[in-house]
Amino acid sequence: MSAGVVIERPVVELLTLQAYDATGGEWVDLHEHATEVAVRRGGQQDGAAVKTHVGTLDATLYGALNLARVAMLRPNSPIRVVRPPAAPRTAWDLQPPESTDYHASKAMATPRAVPAVDKSGAETTVRSSTYNYAGSRDTQMFYLGGTEALTVRAGTIIAHTPNTAVGVDRATNPKPVGTFYQGEPFTVRGEFANTLTTVAVIRIVVFTGEALNPTILAQSPAFTPEDRNGEVSWTFTAPASSDWQLGLMLDQDAATGTATGFSVGVRVARLRVVAEPTPRPEFTGTVSDLYQSVELDKSTGERHTYTTVEAVDSVQSLANTDRYGVVARNGAGYQSFADRIAQLATSSRVPIDAPTFPDVTVYDQHEETRPNWGWSNEWPTLSSPLGWSMEGYDNAFSVYAYDLDWYTPAATDVTGLEIEQRFIQSLQVGRGHVASLTVEVPELAAVSGLEFVAVWRSASGETRGESFKPTAAGVQTLLLRFSPPDPTGKLVVLQRGTARLTAPTSRLAVAIKDTRVFRVGAQSSYVLQDVAYESTLLNHFDLACNSVGARWSVTKRGNVVFRQQDEDVDPVARFSDTAAGDVSYTDVGLSYDTRNVVNSLKLNQHGYDPATGDAADSSQTYTDEESIAEWGARAGELDTCLYLGSPHQADAELRAREVTDSLRLPAYSVRSFTFNAQSNPELLDALELGRTIAVDYETIRQRARVLTIEHAVSPTRWMVTVTVHEPRVGPRFGDVNAVFDATTFAEVNRALATKTFGDVDAMPFDPQETP
Repeated sequence: MSAGVVIERPVVELLTLQAYDATGGEWVDLHEHATEVAVRRGGQQDGAAVKTHVGTLDATLYGALNLARVAMLRPNSPIRVVRPPAAPRTAWDLQPPESTDYHASKAMATPRAVPAVDKSGAETTVRSSTYNYAGSRDTQMFYLGGTEALTVRAGTIIAHTPNTAVGVDRATNPKPVGTFYQGEPFTVRGEFANTLTTVAVIRIVVFTGEALNPTILAQSPAFTPEDRNGEVSWTFTAPASSDWQLGLMLDQDAATGTATGFSVGVRVARLRVVAEPTPRPEFTGTVSDLYQSVELDKSTGERHTYTTVEAVDSVQSLANTDRYGVVARNGAGYQSFADRIAQLATSSRVPIDAPTFPDVTVYDQHEETRPNWGWSNEWPTLSSPLGWSMEGYDNAFSVYAYDLDWYTPAATDVTGLEIEQRFIQSLQVGRGHVASLTVEVPELAAVSGLEFVAVWRSASGETRGESFKPTAAGVQTLLLRFSPPDPTGKLVVLQRGTARLTAPTSRLAVAIKDTRVFRVGAQSSYVLQDVAYESTLLNHFDLACNSVGARWSVTKRGNVVFRQQDEDVDPVARFSDTAAGDVSYTDVGLSYDTRNVVNSLKLNQHGYDPATGDAADSSQTYTDEESIAEWGARAGELDTCLYLGSPHQADAELRAREVTDSLRLPAYSVRSFTFNAQSNPELLDALELGRTIAVDYETIRQRARVLTIEHAVSPTRWMVTVTVHEPRVGPRFGDVNAVFDATTFAEVNRALATKTFGDVDAMPFDPQETP
């Protein structure tokens, strides 16, 4: 067969239109009635901003359909365009053997303190541990136990995803986003073995919430891991909630307690989740409108009935959902992009696959299980008879009340009272951190002028936060924002000024509870401040994404997904004007467009005033004088909600420069192309909004992100038009590294120092050779 010959398959073999019959609980094919189908999904580049539009489906059906009786064709009824099922595939490899990272290849962790009971029935905890087995990259060990005889109760999760711990920035090998869709079948497969004296009977579970307090959504039959590796396979249906995780749960009580320590051991190998064959959607939405028309041929008496079905995707629901501001749940006044999206998702009526990598918990008082590892009882020396005493408070093991008693007859002044945290570590120097403390005053009598302040103290100095005056009414939350100059330090509640004890029976009791320290975002990442922005959920998603350079879209299956700037940078397919690509397009739109040039960017900052609850908005314009001199002033605007406190004071300018650097001048690039889907229908599996593709046109070799996808389907032809944005032309630093075997700019510079222009031109920098 000669190169470039296209073999077209009949459209009827490649896709069908389906409506959901709620009465029968099944999807019903409408391909016998469908004559034309048009689908459009994606958004629009509008100067500096990217706007997401409602995805639409327009279908024409032929035949005498009685819409009053066809229940599946009603407004708000599900409808979709699907292709035939694909073969089973691995959706999530929790233990990839080929990973070069010995630890990051594993996706499960053990709770740091597993609940147990002793012989008397008193609650306590046992140690847990996990590590790779005998150096194997695809096997993991999970251990429980100690030297004391204890019982771990049935229903306890002993291992779970994601693999995170206090102080860890990112979950290793997290659950893939945009992969698990509600109602679709998936199979968990793995090889399990008991390795220690106690035989564990376990279940695989799907759960939400914390591993120590889970909500179980689905569970496998109970099984006993074999003495030798034996494969276990269990199929579950993906739940509606997108924040579910996998866990291993004890089905029966397990006894611990050996002279050597651990007594419960489970070895897990080749754990993975496989997607079972299901239809592959190209559009999923709900019917918005229907109408019929009849063509009457009077000469023959024939009547031809046409039904037009209009549908919309999940973007419409977001556009119809109001959201009145966002105040960060961590109490800091700002939060990471991932936490912002997770918080907004609580208002959504459609499935949201929130991004991973939220704020990192550096310290959590409730996770401390050892005496005196909560708030310390080591106090500075005070003049006799003054002094603090400490006692357990509210039956919480790591929460104490601090009592100050006064029994002398004369009034006296008090200074220098401290309640000091023993030690906090795992801090990252220069990063934004927030401490949140809940303070309760159970007792207060005959004390005046007393005021405390939250302080972060380390070897290099201290940072003071909010102050509070003790009252006997209710509780108060103290916030302290700081950028630690040292990796370790102490959190202190310190007395301000002078207090007066006015009676012999003066009494003060202070309880410090719910203390947490968060690391917000990454040092090199943008973080988002609280906003009083009243708008739709759609616009809130646009605001958050435009602030950090992220993207969001609705998938072919109807889920909302988010991708940050550094994700999906490698092209998933190559489209060309020759037969060299995965598919050869039939039409191309070449652009040299000055209308989207932006060299004067106005950032409209949205904020929130906690004192009044009102908006605290501002604007700042950033210019590129060199571009203005060449192309004239070309203004653009971008709505943002960037936090600009320490250490993010320069983030607005950095974000403005990111935007204008890519828009400061026009350039020849491919903006759209059309191809025949019948020539390579399997390519559609990789083609999705937001993903990077490679596009060739004559001498242009570019990477770009998919902005819109449009399908025009008739009984004999299926054409797809793709619009792209964020074009990138030329090799990336990684492509240069591949030539020089370098890892830094300095190494590349040394390698280029002796090269001529001719030498460089001859080098194989073409980044499109292996898309």
